[in-house]
Amino acid sequence: EPVSVWPLDELPGSDLSKEEERRIVALLTDPLDDGWSEEERRAFRESLDKFGRDFDRISKYIRYTVTGSVKTHRQCVQFYMQVHKASTAVEVPTNQIINK
Repeated sequence: EPVSVWPLDELPGSDLSKEEERRIVALLTDPLDDGWSEEERRAFRESLDKFGRDFDRISKYIRYTVTGSVKTHRQCVQFYMQVHKASTAVEVPTNQIINK
């Protein structure tokens, strides 16, 4: 299904340069390299199930279970907000979106 992107020049107060527009589009469309190995992702999911959003315990669990991992509390919060939470978001069918 095609993805709709709001034209940047139609956003309220949009006076972005072409370079800024390209950078924003790249952030929205380029593949994400979040620096997490598959083992770290697995450990994150396991620890999230065990500890909830206690990111201090999550980071310690990852460092303990994944050899060589140095994930910090802050990195775990960022991963949760940017990757995990976004990947578990519920999609709303376009026919249920209310246009004002």
